Amino acid sequence: MNLFAVTLYHFENGKVVMHAMPVLLFALCILAIAYRYYSKFLAAKVAAVDPNRVTPAVRLNDGQNYHPTNKWVLFGHHFAAISGAGPLIGPVLAIQYGWAPGLFWLVVGVCLAGAVQDMLVLAASVRRDGKSLAEIARVELGRPAAAVASAAILFIIIIALAGLGIIVVKALGGEEVKIPAGMEIQVPTDKVNSLGKYWGPVKGIPKDSFYLHIQENEQLHFHFPPGCKVRYTPKNTFELRTESFVIRGVDRETERLGESRYSLGNNIAGRTTIEPVTFVTLNGCVELVPGSSWGTFTIAATIPIALLVGLWMYRIRPGRVIEASIIGAALTLFAVVAGGWIPGSSLEPIFSLTKNQTVFALMIYGFVAAVLPVWLLLGPRDYLSSFLKIGTIALLVGSVFIANPPLNAPALNEVFINGGPTFKGNIFPFVFICVMCGAVSGFHALVSSGTTPKMIENESQIRGIGYGAMLMECVVGITALIAAAALPNHIYYDINVPLDQAQTTEMQGKLKEVYDRYGRDPMHQTGTGGFAH
Repeated sequence: MNLFAVTLYHFENGKVVMHAMPVLLFALCILAIAYRYYSKFLAAKVAAVDPNRVTPAVRLNDGQNYHPTNKWVLFGHHFAAISGAGPLIGPVLAIQYGWAPGLFWLVVGVCLAGAVQDMLVLAASVRRDGKSLAEIARVELGRPAAAVASAAILFIIIIALAGLGIIVVKALGGEEVKIPAGMEIQVPTDKVNSLGKYWGPVKGIPKDSFYLHIQENEQLHFHFPPGCKVRYTPKNTFELRTESFVIRGVDRETERLGESRYSLGNNIAGRTTIEPVTFVTLNGCVELVPGSSWGTFTIAATIPIALLVGLWMYRIRPGRVIEASIIGAALTLFAVVAGGWIPGSSLEPIFSLTKNQTVFALMIYGFVAAVLPVWLLLGPRDYLSSFLKIGTIALLVGSVFIANPPLNAPALNEVFINGGPTFKGNIFPFVFICVMCGAVSGFHALVSSGTTPKMIENESQIRGIGYGAMLMECVVGITALIAAAALPNHIYYDINVPLDQAQTTEMQGKLKEVYDRYGRDPMHQTGTGGFAH
């Protein structure tokens, strides 16, 4: 009995702390019951699915947009299309309210709303020759209603793609993190002699050197080597930064970050002192977080792999889905591993894109994928990406069952129940706004009336693809939520509280109250008190 209790929960400071495994198991059981019974009821009584009815993919097959597709390939395509960054980010940010509200909305929302929407919209589009929502509205409701629906759809697409696209751009092209004024940075003594000043492109300079880089646009970039010590505010102690980092300064005339302990000015290149140099940042300085050449390479590599898989399934070895899947999965995994060889190699500059370059690359890919036949690039590439996504989910679920970590975040965080660092609004309605993908998302209706209905081989596939793929996305959200809830509270807020907000007296007081109420790792005696680093 005691072993069973430890599996479910344990007591810490007189409070019950739930463990992750039983919570995840309960959620998965609810999803399985919903798929087995509720989706079957919807398919039989509401959508009236008929396996004998000829689908648009078969009847209107043109080899371009309408194309009968294997159900597993189509499942992967549909799942990859609906499951982007949303189900990963929303539930993580909702942890500020506690893990229970987000989990409850994920499970209830997907079973009764999200999966129902996806499935029924998919069925409606299949019955109407794979038409889009705007075209269905024009036929069923007339042109005025179609105009309103088209405007709403355009607005949703712009908002959804902008929100999700910026996440991809930041991941691949880097981002800027505001840092508080007065942050102190000590350069190690053995790096002081390497102080240098360079104009224009910088090549061949060791990454473990300190130097000032003046770009062509006259922006000042201070490159700090590994081993620097950082103190974010006078209240904190100095912390070691084991990695190199770059800070963009704002004072161009004196070529400095701020009120330096030593005069750097024009004599920066000729220093001979062996004393540490301490920089103090001015208001407006930002840390430049680099993009991922590894990620860019892996994504780029999946494009030719997808072309090969598409040609293999439909031209080289028609119908050999398993062969194509094995080849595609093996090559995709190799691309992931090979991507780790890119940083530091001669190929790194090719795949180290800026924000603007990443945006243009995404635009070019979107155009090419829309022009080429859906079976050649879009379908196979989404299918391949689903291997990585579903494989990652399986590993996370298995890890939770084996490790069964405690959920360090509170079930309900009363400190931030009326707003916190990730969302300023009250738990109602902002928990529903924060957690959309994984529970219910109107954007999915556009996918269910987009390419998917034009590729359905048989109406019997509507249930598994429409309802099942949405449940799988919910599992993504649940595992992300559990992973975030398992973090010690101080680490979660270190990551999610912006540097320029964490130094305020109000936020420091709120964070202290959270740590006092819900616990803080006893080993974390120093730190930023909420700073992301």
